[in-house]
Amino acid sequence: MKNVVSSLIIAAILFMAFVAEAADVTINLLWRDCQIPPLRCSGELAAAGSGDPAGASEATTRGGDWVQTTAADFEAGTSRGIQVTREGDGELRLAAGETTGVFTSTVGTAAFPFNAIVAHWSANVPPNAELAVAVRVSADGIAWSAWQDIVEVEQGRDGRFYGGNIIMTEGGRYLQYRLTLEGPPSPGPSLPGRGNALLPLAAVGKLCLIQREKLPGRGNALLPLAGGGWVGVSSPKLSEITLTYIDSTAGPDLAQAKASARREVSAQGAPQPAIIPRSGWGANESWMTWPPEYHPVRKIIVHHTVTRNNDPNPPATIRAIYYYHAVTLGWGDIGYNYLVDWQGNIYEGRYGGPGAAGRHVSGPVVPWCGIWAYNCGSVGIGAIGTYGNSVNPPSIEPPQALLDAIANLAAWECSRSLINPNESSYFVDKTTHNIAGHRDYNATACPGDYLYAKLPYLRDRIWQRIQAHTPQYLAQFLDHDTPTVMLPSQTYEVNLSVQNVGTLTWPAGGKNPVHLGFHWYDEFGSPVLLPPEYDHRTALGGDVTFANTTVFSPALVTAPEQPGQYTLKWDLVHEGITWFADQGSATLDVIVSVTSTVTPTNTPTPTNTPTPTITSTPTNTPTPTNTPTDTPTPTQTHPPTPTSTPTMTPTPTETPTSYELYLPLITKNYPPPTPTPTPTNTPTPTNTPPPTSTPTPIPCDELICNGGFEATECWSIGDTPRPAAYSTAVARSGSRSMRLGITHQSDIESWSSTYQAVTIPSDAASATLSFWYYPLCQDTVRYDWQGVIVFNNTWGVLDWAMPKTCSDSQAWTYHAFDLTPYQGQTIILYFNVYNNGVGNRKTAMYLDDVSVQVCTD
Repeated sequence: MKNVVSSLIIAAILFMAFVAEAADVTINLLWRDCQIPPLRCSGELAAAGSGDPAGASEATTRGGDWVQTTAADFEAGTSRGIQVTREGDGELRLAAGETTGVFTSTVGTAAFPFNAIVAHWSANVPPNAELAVAVRVSADGIAWSAWQDIVEVEQGRDGRFYGGNIIMTEGGRYLQYRLTLEGPPSPGPSLPGRGNALLPLAAVGKLCLIQREKLPGRGNALLPLAGGGWVGVSSPKLSEITLTYIDSTAGPDLAQAKASARREVSAQGAPQPAIIPRSGWGANESWMTWPPEYHPVRKIIVHHTVTRNNDPNPPATIRAIYYYHAVTLGWGDIGYNYLVDWQGNIYEGRYGGPGAAGRHVSGPVVPWCGIWAYNCGSVGIGAIGTYGNSVNPPSIEPPQALLDAIANLAAWECSRSLINPNESSYFVDKTTHNIAGHRDYNATACPGDYLYAKLPYLRDRIWQRIQAHTPQYLAQFLDHDTPTVMLPSQTYEVNLSVQNVGTLTWPAGGKNPVHLGFHWYDEFGSPVLLPPEYDHRTALGGDVTFANTTVFSPALVTAPEQPGQYTLKWDLVHEGITWFADQGSATLDVIVSVTSTVTPTNTPTPTNTPTPTITSTPTNTPTPTNTPTDTPTPTQTHPPTPTSTPTMTPTPTETPTSYELYLPLITKNYPPPTPTPTPTNTPTPTNTPPPTSTPTPIPCDELICNGGFEATECWSIGDTPRPAAYSTAVARSGSRSMRLGITHQSDIESWSSTYQAVTIPSDAASATLSFWYYPLCQDTVRYDWQGVIVFNNTWGVLDWAMPKTCSDSQAWTYHAFDLTPYQGQTIILYFNVYNNGVGNRKTAMYLDDVSVQVCTD
């Protein structure tokens, strides 16, 4: 069968090669789930129609390339102050002694009529030099359009320069480009590595050496002139330029696209505006080769497409942008998540719907998003048109309909993803506005001065729309460690995190502050009245605005006086005004058993939630066992007698004389009774590996700072929707650990990480990373994972110190990894938990006692 498949593929390729003889084509060959890389040729690209299964679109967009790269290509043009060299296949650079030059190409003929054109090229542009490109088009080769500049140029990771604007035209068949090269005047007879240098002819020997080896940096080689003269090393040089022409005229027009617009009813917050789907504007889904990746949205980034204004056919423009992004740039899809035209129509861009990562902003390399860091967690909105920083194409003020549509779209996304449009926050590696422009992340003029100046106005309009559709009093409880068993009349310290999802800013002070409170209800649903001194109210640490989270640590709660089964309802109260529950906000309900004792069970019941709930109870077997218990207590139980031993050794099961055990939880007013254990023959288990005796001690140093997490320094925490956090719920030694992953919070796709950089000395005889981790995993499919990565100081992966796993052992586990191979390097130790957000199966990991021991001879 394998040979048959191979034969069929080869036959298909030969057939397409035969078809391509008449017109050069770019062919995407798909074989079931495998894709043959495109066969790229210059000339016409014959694209398949949309892959929309419903057949809603009959668009057939095609594209072709006119390539100029040889000396013969360049010599066919005309120039002033430019010379053609024979370096490589041929290249253009400033002529001797010139600081400015202009080159105009010969006329190219497209293989078919086109309505869009864009340029990209290979060049070397030293510092203080410039290379500008302009193009023009003609339907008949006689009447030409005005020259239009290629602007918003970005250099790709392949080193090529790509125009940021697509020039839309009507009925183009001929095309031409113009280059303007500029370099600074020479400073004198010196030879800096990157600047200009003028050398006399007496230095021919040096010049030959330089010509052979080139200059360091990005400068060009120096060439002497016959008969005397100078050549500047800062001349930009161009070795190849491609004009990609596109015909996107076939497909739905504006009226047809608008007829396909749809909206969905939002459960809460600002409603979704009508959005034209990909099939509505004619997306060719066969080009979609970048499967969607989902990340919780944190930012909205506004762009302009730098295309014509008041566009009469926005769907055709979008189809041209799609071709450029997906095929020419090789992104496998359009970069923007959404596009908005001047009439306020909103178009679905990136495949995959809300939350799918696009490709609209370049960024640093990060572990969770590769090289597109700013795209994972952001929504890119492309405003169709040119809104500043360009004379040709001309710029205009953004139309009101476009602004209104952007505001409506962003308000829906902010409500859906809980983003405060009036605030700034840290994202990837910088603090930016939550509603920002492309220029806030990259060195670009996008989205143009005129549109960028409207961002404050947009933030205000977005907030007004959210206020119109969101209650004032609305709280969402995210995490807590409320005990589910309490002693009568005892007071407990509880940690809770709560998010403000209403539009009222919760005041921490003033006449009517917001506090955390609670109510007790008995098993019949009747309220339980407590003495006034038991009615604890916990204050906020500061004002809390929309979409932000506050942590109450600790919040006090006192149990009812009589044993029984109760419901504890945590709630917020706007003092003197209202309880949040009375305004429709959901409370956090916890079923609590109030009892003076705990009846032992036959089987210890582990828990997947990091609460101070006893999860390992005494056994009901009166005969002690000689088998060590290898599962330590998985929660922080705060024993009445603190231990000074830095390493917590799991305590063997105690057998109380009456088979009862008082709960060793934190209390106020008086400590709980201490059980009297009956001595047993059970040996004390330990999770600590046996120490290795060393005949001769050698000097060792600890490189990790705050490895026990008892302080809040040295560790960086990844900025994600479910970030890691210091925790008192489960600790191996001391009172705190680092929690990674999701425990009580709602399950969504999220990374959770903490990391610290260390430098391994070059003279280290040994370097060992060791740590203890307490894993919890409900994902039986194992899409979630816990892991530890070793990065270099530029975030390149060196190794996995702990490979991906999804353990649910709920026991402190020791792990060690040899770092000796990284002598002399600065490395980043990256502890990470990933939740894929599917099926409400949560994964977490508690981390404690992290150490990097480095020993020298």
